[in-house]
Order: sequence, then C-alpha cells, then structure tokens
Amino acid sequence: MSTFQPIRFSWLSASFDNFVQDDPELPHAYDYQDYPSEQTGEGNWVDLYLTEDDSNPVGRLWLNPDTENIGIEPLKGGNTDYLTKIALELREFNYNGVSALQAYDFIRRQYYAGVAETGELADAKIQTMNPDEANV
Repeated sequence: MSTFQPIRFSWLSASFDNFVQDDPELPHAYDYQDYPSEQTGEGNWVDLYLTEDDSNPVGRLWLNPDTENIGIEPLKGGNTDYLTKIALELREFNYNGVSALQAYDFIRRQYYAGVAETGELADAKIQTMNPDEANV
C-alpha cells in the first residue's frame, strides 16, 4: 500500500473536530477500504496547500487514471489533520462508489494546488521522501 494512512482522531488537534462537524460520517471512514493505491505507472500528481503562497503544505495527491489507483503522500511539513481528512475522504468516496478521477478532481479543488504534473508515479513518491528514506 502506498498512501498516507489516517491517524486516529484522538491524536489530532481540535481542528479535526471541525472536520467531523462538517462531515459527521468522516470517523466511520476509518473502517472503510482505501482505493487501490499502488503508486506505479504513468499518472498525475499535484501538491496541495492551505494558503496561496505555498507556505502551508498538506500533501501530494496522485492518480493513475488507467488503473484507478489514487492516494495522498505527505509533503515535508504537511498538516497532519488535513492529510488525515483527505485520506478519510478518499475512503468515503471509494465506499460510495465514486471514481478515483472524480475523487482526485474534487479534492484538488478544495485546496490551493501547485502545477499538476504528469509522469512516472514512482518519481512523484521519491520527491516527497526525505533523502534517507529514498536510499532505503
């Protein structure tokens, strides 16, 4: 599995409570399955931020449109509450039969997004790793 795994809400900040108020079903998604998330092959990715100036990173949302594999990877300094929210939303979308492409487009529109890139998804993963992780 190659996607950020949601952190239990008991370990998150109080801001996560606001997410649950907006989406009361969100905690149920801990028990739902992820989309397939093998980060291989050709695909698309975009870096998500909370602010327009890219000073508050969240994560890198990626998609292989051919295989419908999708996931979120943390960016350095990424906001864990928002990463968890996105991971759980992906599970909700999967549970409700939403296509991976529709989920990708919906989540991308909720944040300030960097320039979308296309290429080998393994490269997108390596770019989010610390140098020590990439050499393992």
